[in-house]
Amino acid sequence: NGVTGFLCNVRDELDLADKMLKFLRLSKASMQSMGQKGRKKIESEFTVEAVCHQYLAEVARLEIQD
Repeated sequence: NGVTGFLCNVRDELDLADKMLKFLRLSKASMQSMGQKGRKKIESEFTVEAVCHQYLAEVARLEIQD
């Protein structure tokens, strides 16, 4: 929170709007830094391999419950 973006409360449009305004009030350099850090996070944590592994693990878990 505050590094790669801003966390907001689930299903809370006022909090989302507040965080959007908070982002827009950042300096251009801070916006760019946050964007770059966010991109790095997504690229490292959501690789095709990682997403497929999680998907297959969830399918296996659901099959066990049947």
